[in-house]
Amino acid sequence: MTLALYDAMSTLAFEVSRGGPTVFAALRQTRQRSGGRHVAVEDPSGPCLSYDRLIMSALALGRRLVRETRPAEPVGLLLGNAAATAVTFMALQANGRVPAMLNYAGGEAVVAGALATARIQTVIT
Repeated sequence: MTLALYDAMSTLAFEVSRGGPTVFAALRQTRQRSGGRHVAVEDPSGPCLSYDRLIMSALALGRRLVRETRPAEPVGLLLGNAAATAVTFMALQANGRVPAMLNYAGGEAVVAGALATARIQTVIT
């Protein structure tokens, strides 16, 4: 399992280093094509987020996260299935951090292995 994660992180690092578009850049492009008021994220436990609201929220949260993280740092996300997870992911992406989704259902050993393999020192819960 950790070898697969290492391969995925290595591929991601290679793709980002080539200067390809980030997920956040693709989000902004999609907003341009679809319009800012279209729904970007649906959350069964809360309100839907439009592209405008998702981008605005990510930029606002990102201002806080840049004070607690370093550029290109892999940052673990151990969050539930909610709009807040998408906002946090995009906030990290928008500010040059590498969000790494962690799956708590895998158990403590799997999460610890993922943290070690990806050299994650910061986890947002």
